[in-house]
Amino acid sequence: MNLYLALLAAIISALYGGYNLFIKLSSEHINHTLGAAILQNSSLFVGLPILIYLQTQGKFIKVTQSGIILSITAGVLVGLAEILSFYFLEKVDASQGIPIIIGGSVIAGFILGIIVLHEALNPFKIMGILFIVMGILMVSIAPEKLLKIDLGYLNALMRNEPLSLP
Repeated sequence: MNLYLALLAAIISALYGGYNLFIKLSSEHINHTLGAAILQNSSLFVGLPILIYLQTQGKFIKVTQSGIILSITAGVLVGLAEILSFYFLEKVDASQGIPIIIGGSVIAGFILGIIVLHEALNPFKIMGILFIVMGILMVSIAPEKLLKIDLGYLNALMRNEPLSLP
C-alpha cells in the first residue's frame, strides 16, 4: 500500500470513528429507526451534489444493473446495521462499543472476502485477525473480571480444564 492509500485509509477511519461517535451521541435522543433513516438521507444529500458536479464536468459515471442491485443490497445491510448500532451504542460506552462494532465488521469482512470473493489467505492476515479478536476481547471483558483470574485459573487453563470467570 502506498502513502496515498494509507492516508486515505486514515481519513476514512477517522470519518467512520466520527460516524459511530455521533450514532452514540444521538442514540439516547431519537428513535433508532428514525435516526438511521435520517442518517441514510444525510448520505444522499452529500453524494448527490458530488454526482451532479461530476456530471456537469463531463466525467463518466459508470452504472450497471449489477452495480445498482449490489448497492441496494449494501444499503439494506448498512441500514439494518445502523438501526442496531443506535440500540447497541445506547447501552454501552463508546470506548467499548465502537471498537467492538468496527473490529467485528473487519472480521466479518475478512471472512466474507475469503469465502465469497476467494481472496488469498496468508499467515500475516490470520495473525492480524487474531490480534483484532484479542483486542475485541480485551475491550469487551470488564477489567475487574480480568483482574480476578488467579493462579488456580491459569493452572486449570494449562491443564485444558473448563473454567469460568467469577
